[in-house]
Amino acid sequence: LKLWQRNTTESVLFHDGRQVISSRLSSAPFLRGERGSNARAEHRSLDDIRRVDCHETGRAFPVHTPEATSGSIPAVVCMCQHKVDRQIFATCDDRNRISMWWWSGTDSSDVEKPALRIMGGLCPRLEPETSVYHMCFLSAEVLPRRIVEKDGRVIVLLTHRRGSKWLSMEVMSVYAARFHLECIQQVQIDSCGSDRKEAEVSFFTTSYSDRILLLGGRGLLQFWQVYETPSGQIELQLIENVASTFRDIKNNVMVSVLSTPPPLLLHGMQDWVMVGSSDGVLYGWKFDNRDDHTIRLDEQVSGRFRGNSHTQGVPIRSLVGTFGGSPDAHHRQLRSQGLSYSLFLNKVSMDERGFYSLGDDGKLLSWSLMDGQGWTRTLEVNILESSPASGPCMACHSSRLVPHIMVVSDTSRKLLKCYNRLTPEDAPEDAAVYAV
Repeated sequence: LKLWQRNTTESVLFHDGRQVISSRLSSAPFLRGERGSNARAEHRSLDDIRRVDCHETGRAFPVHTPEATSGSIPAVVCMCQHKVDRQIFATCDDRNRISMWWWSGTDSSDVEKPALRIMGGLCPRLEPETSVYHMCFLSAEVLPRRIVEKDGRVIVLLTHRRGSKWLSMEVMSVYAARFHLECIQQVQIDSCGSDRKEAEVSFFTTSYSDRILLLGGRGLLQFWQVYETPSGQIELQLIENVASTFRDIKNNVMVSVLSTPPPLLLHGMQDWVMVGSSDGVLYGWKFDNRDDHTIRLDEQVSGRFRGNSHTQGVPIRSLVGTFGGSPDAHHRQLRSQGLSYSLFLNKVSMDERGFYSLGDDGKLLSWSLMDGQGWTRTLEVNILESSPASGPCMACHSSRLVPHIMVVSDTSRKLLKCYNRLTPEDAPEDAAVYAV
């Protein structure tokens, strides 16, 4: 197991607002016996940085090559990943063309080899002034049998028409050669302006169970249930418009979200959702199942996190789930379950009793669910340099291959960094430049 882990790399994909960047994370520098200077020289933690063409060629071009900077690759405005089939992604370009594709990875010895296989396109009939803001997949567990049996997939688009006070959630089933509009649900918003950012939406994704859509932005926080009608249709039903109830949420921007597995000690829970705001406040929301199969927000066990030491007025940009706390965290489960390492990593679940929150000033907090105490802050450390000119930390995610490692994007210097949770006081290393 240790040898396989040491000799394997993990793909890193992220969207910076206009392009998709890929890199390869090597586990060797972070494993025992590989920490010396010779290992560092032989194994870079992050390398093979490329810009990915998700809509035309399916190739990933090294960022220093003319192909990556020529302007021929379409700009990507949003991106999503399937939660179960983790190699399946969808992207939308600035002409509202949606591509669904299978990521196969890059080969540093063959830059001509396609990095992805385009599975099909989705061309909804959108008006010229309509923009696709966000997208998310729904997993098979919440889909009607009629879709699953035909090998269909479902994607939800969040669209907005310029000047409108409404967002639209469009649920579409996608098949090999066609797509079908399942339903449309309108969402009223308050912010209006003159450009694409008139409706400021920070996130649109699903909860851990996939049964709740999470929608947040400026003066916006709503939760919608995904359910199947008796006739086998997909419908969306509002669970709670939280911003209409809580003034502090109405007057701020919800900027980050994370849904982890429901803690076992909280019985009857459907989902647990954390939300970070632009003023440095961290919220937790508990959702329960009712006897009639509807979902309700339990306000008695929801609210602000106590002990939050994020800087007041500084956005909590990222909420980060983890997949273990040590290099060999998965080895015991692998031996007992008898699965291949790659299959296990594709299915391994996030930890239910811990996560991290990262502010724009580089302050990282660790949170643990303690028996009898609830969610408790257990660590505070600064992992990024803060300056007035630096931009927000756009992305942060934990590795599955090396569970104690988090990959962070430093947008002010266009760098990808690796942060080792086992040595929390050490600053992340400057690993790879992704500027195009």
